[in-house]
Amino acid sequence: MLSLSFDIFRISWSKPVSFYARRRLIIRPLTGKETNPVPGALRNVSRKVDFKVIKNGANFVKRKTRQIGGITEADIARRLRVSQSTVSIVLSGKWEKRISTQMAQKILRLADELDFRPNATARSLRIGATNAVLFLSPVISNPFFARVHTAIARAAAGHGISVIVYPVDSADDDGAPLFHAYHGVDGVIACSLDAPRAESFAGGRPLVLVDSNPATSHITVNANIAEGVEAAICHLAKNGARHIHHLAAAKTTWTFRERQDAVARACKRLGLTLTKVLTPPTMEKALAHAQHLITTGSPPFSFFCDNDPIAIGVYLAAQFDGLKIPQDISVIGMDDGEIGRLMKPPLTSIEINTDILGELAMKTMVDLLEKKPVTSHQIIAPLKVRGSVAGA
Repeated sequence: MLSLSFDIFRISWSKPVSFYARRRLIIRPLTGKETNPVPGALRNVSRKVDFKVIKNGANFVKRKTRQIGGITEADIARRLRVSQSTVSIVLSGKWEKRISTQMAQKILRLADELDFRPNATARSLRIGATNAVLFLSPVISNPFFARVHTAIARAAAGHGISVIVYPVDSADDDGAPLFHAYHGVDGVIACSLDAPRAESFAGGRPLVLVDSNPATSHITVNANIAEGVEAAICHLAKNGARHIHHLAAAKTTWTFRERQDAVARACKRLGLTLTKVLTPPTMEKALAHAQHLITTGSPPFSFFCDNDPIAIGVYLAAQFDGLKIPQDISVIGMDDGEIGRLMKPPLTSIEINTDILGELAMKTMVDLLEKKPVTSHQIIAPLKVRGSVAGA
């Protein structure tokens, strides 16, 4: 007799002489004298057990047959007296022209009655796929990245694919990803990360880059940032701007380099002067930089901001200094998030359609996994004109 001690009960294990005889699990109160180790055999308890509960010296016997560890394909096969491979074919939906309709219906009906749930781990080992994709992005709390993730997850659900989110700063100290964060995924979608950083996570798996340098060997899904920025600077110039204050994100990734280069090219082409100030891409930090520019200059001001949070920092600076938008300060953002549209007046911003970016990224990943031909994508980035530019 082997026993296992818990705080309240001792579980005793008795193995019958006959291999096919029913095994018994007996739960008794502790006596304080239990010293037996945990039996290794207890980890392989038969799927059918009987319970005999003894409490306070009186016997309360309750016999019940139940499933331990969940129904498997082998259980269904035994009950219907068919091979496990037959059950597997039916449950995978590949039975037509291979298994009779009558047998398939029997298997499906029994699986439903027994509440069968496929073992994802076993399936992934068998077919060499996990049906999971890793989504990498900088801080996921940023509305832009959150919207991209939502679009990817929605598209993935239609293909039966799970999305694992792993936020990673593009400037992490040693650049070495944590293995457990991406082990066991079929592919990687990286948003606003440069290719070398994303490659360190992909480890040779299929990789799709979103909002990243198209001049790489990888498939990319981008918005036409340069075209959108050109339209924004032209809009400011058309409405009287002669000097542009560019609050640029203090980031080195391609997407922000592209924005900054595009601003410089547009200003040069239009004969505008330019002041570029680097700032962390947050409202709080942008507020301080905008206040400094406002207090050291005189209105009217024309601001172009690398994203909407920076632009909202300009709104706050104007409010604190008693200036009005757009009468004293014209401002344009980028990303066209919901919060900008709710500002008063609503923020003029360059739209980056995250729904389309996410859906295209997931579709491209699915095509890569299915070894179909794939190409990179570029979507338009139109300027959404609202009320934050004077004269518009």
